[in-house]
Amino acid sequence: MFWVLALWFALLAVFAGSYGIYFGYLRVNSKRPWGLRLDSGYEPTVSVLVPAHNEQNVIRKKLENLRDVVYPRQKFGNICD
Repeated sequence: MFWVLALWFALLAVFAGSYGIYFGYLRVNSKRPWGLRLDSGYEPTVSVLVPAHNEQNVIRKKLENLRDVVYPRQKFGNICD
């Protein structure tokens, strides 16, 4: 009986302990600054997918909303007019 309890305790310590250590590591290191240099002028090319099924009541409003997005027109990839 002792060996069974010792085995269960060891398994619990390994699995719960590894997650606990990892959680503690993330908690400590997530507060440090990342030192990223971001370029505010960077504008990537984007694609917009609009999945629609039985959306006849709202699709027109959604497409009008996409048309009015303030983003350089040439940065949209493969515009289907």
